[in-house]
Amino acid sequence: MVNTALFLLQPSMNADWRSRKAVPTRIERTDGEIMGIAGLWERWKNADGEIVFSYTMLTINADDHTFMRDYHQVDHEKRMVVILPKGAYRDWLKAAPGESMEFMRQYPADRMSVSNHNDH
Repeated sequence: MVNTALFLLQPSMNADWRSRKAVPTRIERTDGEIMGIAGLWERWKNADGEIVFSYTMLTINADDHTFMRDYHQVDHEKRMVVILPKGAYRDWLKAAPGESMEFMRQYPADRMSVSNHNDH
């Protein structure tokens, strides 16, 4: 059974490809709040009968996103995680599968910032 779950995290790093090589880059919210990222999780048994928990962060196309389109390799599809507004966390957790597409929106570019962390 697949369940919806909310992941509250500060993503560790992304790669900035504007210089045509990967540069460690941290994407953040401009208000400094933790990003609530929409995800799915599943509990299942492997071949040995052990219970395994799997999860994924949901992504959407960002080819036309004025901020995120710059953080992928040239000639590759641009993707971004689904960042939920703080007021939507509870709604995401309670959403039925048929309602989940309502949350698949690009986070506003003017609410995102970047800081380079070349020391990682």
